[in-house]
Amino acid sequence: MAGDSIDVQLGEMVLQERVAKLEAQNEKLRAFLDHYKTVERAAGAISVQYGMSPDDPFDLLRGMAQTQRCGLHGFAKQVLVNRGCFPRPLSPA
Repeated sequence: MAGDSIDVQLGEMVLQERVAKLEAQNEKLRAFLDHYKTVERAAGAISVQYGMSPDDPFDLLRGMAQTQRCGLHGFAKQVLVNRGCFPRPLSPA
């Protein structure tokens, strides 16, 4: 009987650990999805603003973000704030 109680407690601990890992993974996936949606919206805005095909803006976004030494998500957010226009380049310090 005492062994059954320990087995149940161990099972609950394993289950709680698994739930915690899944919750952490879920949070990471939500953050990734939010970043992805931001980049996709920025690419769509660029496509409309500059009359580009839907395939070209992503490469342009990525290249300009690298040129400005800015993360893709941050650069995409700047493009959205500027309503599909590219932000001004950062001036050298």
